[in-house]
Amino acid sequence: MLKHYSVAVLKHKLKPLIYQSQSPLQVGDLVQVPLNGRACRGVVLSECEKPSFACKEASPTDFYLNVPQMLLLEFIATYYCSTPSLAATLFTPFSKSQKPLTPPQVSPNLSPLSPAQEQALNALKTLKSALLFGDTGSGKTHIYSHLILEKLQNNQSVVVLVPEIGLTSQTKRLLLTLFGAQVGLWHSKLSPLERKQTLAHIASGQTKIIVGTRSALFLPMPNLGLVLVDEEHDQAYKASLAPYYNARDCALYLASKLPIQVILGSATPHLRSYYRAKENHSLVRLRGRYFENPQEIIFEESKTALTPLLLNHLAQSLQAQQQSIIFLPTRASFKKLICLSCGGGVRCPFCSVNMSLHLKDKCMRCHYCQHEEQIPKICPTCKQDSLAGKRIGTQQLKSELEQLLPRARIGLLDKDHTHTNKQIQRILDNFNTHQIDILIGTQMLAKGHDYHRVSLAVVLGLDEVLNNGSYRSYEEGVALMHQIAGRSGRKEKGRVLIQSLNASFLQRYTADFEDFLKEELQMRAPCFPPLRRLAHIEFRAKELASATAHMQAGLDILKPLLEQNKGVEVLGAGQARIAKIAGQERLQILLSATSTKELHLVLSHLQEHAKGVFKIDIDPQDI
Repeated sequence: MLKHYSVAVLKHKLKPLIYQSQSPLQVGDLVQVPLNGRACRGVVLSECEKPSFACKEASPTDFYLNVPQMLLLEFIATYYCSTPSLAATLFTPFSKSQKPLTPPQVSPNLSPLSPAQEQALNALKTLKSALLFGDTGSGKTHIYSHLILEKLQNNQSVVVLVPEIGLTSQTKRLLLTLFGAQVGLWHSKLSPLERKQTLAHIASGQTKIIVGTRSALFLPMPNLGLVLVDEEHDQAYKASLAPYYNARDCALYLASKLPIQVILGSATPHLRSYYRAKENHSLVRLRGRYFENPQEIIFEESKTALTPLLLNHLAQSLQAQQQSIIFLPTRASFKKLICLSCGGGVRCPFCSVNMSLHLKDKCMRCHYCQHEEQIPKICPTCKQDSLAGKRIGTQQLKSELEQLLPRARIGLLDKDHTHTNKQIQRILDNFNTHQIDILIGTQMLAKGHDYHRVSLAVVLGLDEVLNNGSYRSYEEGVALMHQIAGRSGRKEKGRVLIQSLNASFLQRYTADFEDFLKEELQMRAPCFPPLRRLAHIEFRAKELASATAHMQAGLDILKPLLEQNKGVEVLGAGQARIAKIAGQERLQILLSATSTKELHLVLSHLQEHAKGVFKIDIDPQDI
């Protein structure tokens, strides 16, 4: 019998199209459909009435998306203002022909929990979704292991999300020792063969636990019972390309709709996660360290520099044959050249930013469009020979330390020196086997890596984070301080040296990150999260006049809509923080809303009627 179906065609930003089929189809079935003379794949969204026009034929395939995947697809398309077609490209389908096998049961010997961990585990077991707020080194991973075992014993599968590829191997290695071959890996750097093998093992039932980055949430996990979102505060869970979903929030949506447990874990939880968990009575607090080692925190009221105090502490660690880590919030020699005569910099010709100095590559590079130029000898603006470096970067810091501490073996961990997962793992392995004495790095240092022999953690450049212009700048800065501090003293006494001109502010929160969260909830402007939702609308055009016209047209469309929807307001409109990238002028409108429903009504109308190139980002990160 001929029936008609609404189909989201993959790899197209089109709205769903209607196709007919002689074979009965189910919601979630993948089909092959003709579009513009080409054979494309699509996913069936629903059965529908026969339209007034003739429809082309949809052919069944052997693949489908299951109920959790279809729920997430609909959520991402609706909540993040995407099309179902674009959202559907995120998912890996099931195969109807694959018959699952029954893998041998593994009964791991899990390490005993401390009384505090036991109490936290029992609290988590009663909650559908929860935030495990555990201090750095409190043993959250031990609790994860016990939660995973319970699901495996119920023949359910588990997804463990980590924010960075560099963390996947460490986490997988730990779980492999406990659960054996049931553990698999998933991230964007896997080879096609590795991806194929992992999917085959998932389908056969051999792999019951997947450790991966945010895309692992969209895998075809049979009988999914638990999603663990480790380091849930991390910005890497937010997609930087459309659809601009947040994997943490997608996981929480699954927990609200299906019998799937979702546990968020962090030593420095996102303020919104903390607020929501407090409101829902789903906050589980784990205080203290599993290994009670003393930790000394030293503040130095100084701008970022290699001061005698800092060098003295590094030398002490070297003499004691201990290791140190040094954090900088910038990449490579990611510093600006500033003219001491006119104050100008070396600007990118295509973006409204100063380019950054990369000494290793002997070039100036724009970190937005990747344009490169030779390092100039004179100021491009005033033509004076008075260019000087501003801000110290990882490469420069390494070079200076090699001269001052010639016996030290120094390594770098940042995105300019670690392009692959193997490079990251090699550096971490070298560090953990003490082939490196001092490890200098950027945000990657704060991502939850377990360094066993670090006695000194140095935090530089924190003032730049505290003053980065974002409404979350204090939250980001204090969280970084705690994350880096937590990398020292895991097995023995640790020291933390923090260089900052805001020492009196930071000292108030060294004992407990929750002290900061409570105070920040009182101080945060009511027009910002967690009390409101934000939507960022960005207009782009080669000419500023064109981008301005489109933004103004958008504001004109919004004006009557906001009069009808009082729960939404314009927080600001004008140039973006980076006004130009890759030759494209960028203007923005920022909406703040108390009502998510009204916000989506407004944005849906804007999508239908606004002109020009623009993108919508719900719950933006960098505002």
